[in-house]
Amino acid sequence: MSRKLARRSITLAAAGLSAAALTLAPAAAQAAPGELIINDQPIENPSGCYPVPDGAVVSNHTPVRAMVHVGDDCGEALDGMLPPGAEGQMVIPGHSISIS
Repeated sequence: MSRKLARRSITLAAAGLSAAALTLAPAAAQAAPGELIINDQPIENPSGCYPVPDGAVVSNHTPVRAMVHVGDDCGEALDGMLPPGAEGQMVIPGHSISIS
């Protein structure tokens, strides 16, 4: 292989790795404009995961869905969702809610 061809292969391989890294990088969470209210406690422009106490009333005053998870760290299975403008009560213990 010529030196010029070898350099081109390395450049293309490096570009491919950079593209793969960008593809695999997690998207940064963005705050949703509005409020997520948990037991009358407003969270302005929510983003990320919030544990929800048993029996809590949650209101979603953002333009995005709030995802309800089993477990208090949003790391387990989805159990439902709270659409924009909706309110719900968490009747099953051990849940969390995420907005992204």
